[in-house]
Amino acid sequence: MHGEAAHGCLGARVNGRLAPLSTVLDDGDTVQLLLAQDAASGPSPQWLDHARTPAARIAITGWLRAHPEAAAPPAAAPRPPADAAKRPAPDTTAGHDGESAASEVTLCVESFGRPGLLADLTEAIAAEGATVAAANVDPPDEQRVRHTYTLRLPDAAGLPTLLKAMRDVPGVYDVRRAGNPEAPGR
Repeated sequence: MHGEAAHGCLGARVNGRLAPLSTVLDDGDTVQLLLAQDAASGPSPQWLDHARTPAARIAITGWLRAHPEAAAPPAAAPRPPADAAKRPAPDTTAGHDGESAASEVTLCVESFGRPGLLADLTEAIAAEGATVAAANVDPPDEQRVRHTYTLRLPDAAGLPTLLKAMRDVPGVYDVRRAGNPEAPGR
């Protein structure tokens, strides 16, 4: 990919799996680019570390010079208390004899950074009747953000609907159960 459209590239899936932009491709690899929905998005200075051709370096450098605000480092995101971020959060289910089973589950969310994203995700979680027991949001990396949520659901059967609601939030491109990096929670 080249030209103006390439400036909005945020990541890629290689052979169906999320991969960093620094991934070296092999013959026969299938690549799906993940593009920013915001037309004002562009490359970050870190792209220069991965550029392989002089033409790519010139294009990135030119864009950064024309958009100096993009080269400024992002403000550090506040971190939740360490005990909440590090507390064990295994998936658990309670209930018996055919009753609805309450459930606690830890989910990893991958998304593009944008204003209002956290509010939209927590609104989607609340709309499905789940509550947040713990949350951790890593600082953005190349306009991508990783979130980890430990959620309490009133009924374990509601997990697939919750996963879909979270995936439908604009900018979210992956939601999966923690500890399951190979298979998205689809």
